[in-house]
Amino acid sequence: MTPLLDTIYVDLDGVLAGFDEHMLSAFGIMKEQMLSSAERWDRINQYEAAGHEWFLELPIKPDAMLMMSELRELVRAGLAQRITIITATGNDFWKHSDQKYRWCKRYGVSRLCDTFIAVPKAECKQFYANPRSVLIDDHWERCVKPFIDQGGIGIHHLQPELSMLKLTNHILGLKGVNDGHG
Repeated sequence: MTPLLDTIYVDLDGVLAGFDEHMLSAFGIMKEQMLSSAERWDRINQYEAAGHEWFLELPIKPDAMLMMSELRELVRAGLAQRITIITATGNDFWKHSDQKYRWCKRYGVSRLCDTFIAVPKAECKQFYANPRSVLIDDHWERCVKPFIDQGGIGIHHLQPELSMLKLTNHILGLKGVNDGHG
């Protein structure tokens, strides 16, 4: 049996890793006070110049591993072919992709996913879209909407339970169509 979904792409920062939480702990800046992209990168670069590894130090989000385990069950059940972490690196591709890859190993995420893809900019995620691929991402405008516009299935991540519910409902809809009930 061919899986209903080819790839479930899962964003790292904001979905599994607590970028906003780290901004608060490192700089005392809450999400509502977020800086411009240039100011944010200036702060991160200063933080790293002081010997820190910004992305490696991100905390894991509550329920991140539960969500990854539930996604892995979809693969085991034959409903999806693979889980891929897809993450944008920002201004230093090699350094930040390495930190993010090591973050996945540190928290055990790499044991639950099949592939790790780093892209230089969030907008590049849309190039992985196809009718049998899903993107779970917390950025609607920059990531989810373009992914949908390119023919993929997009889930705007707000909470793990809601993302899993949306994905399950989508799969049930696909099963109904494939079983002749949709």
